Amino acid sequence: MQIASTSLKQAEKHWADYEALRAIRVRARLRLSRSNGSYDIYHNALAELIQLLGSGKINEFFDQPTQGYQDGFEKPYTAYMQQNDHLYDIAVEDNNRLLQPGDVGVG
Repeated sequence: MQIASTSLKQAEKHWADYEALRAIRVRARLRLSRSNGSYDIYHNALAELIQLLGSGKINEFFDQPTQGYQDGFEKPYTAYMQQNDHLYDIAVEDNNRLLQPGDVGVG
């Protein structure tokens, strides 16, 4: 009975860990979609700059708030990359914790 109870508690913990990672992945996807949208805005602004410069519209070229578009892209992209790095670190830690020397296939 004790073994079954312990196993069930371990399963509950593993399930909670899985659910937490799933929630992190959902947040990461939201961050990525935000950075994709802001990338499109930034990319279109850069394309417009090329057109403005090419057609000699120098005042309009300097009036465009390109830096703001770049900043708008950079913030969600950086948050996404930091979250991605964090998930990678968690996976490496879990792997190192679970695979110990002497396990099958581990040196």
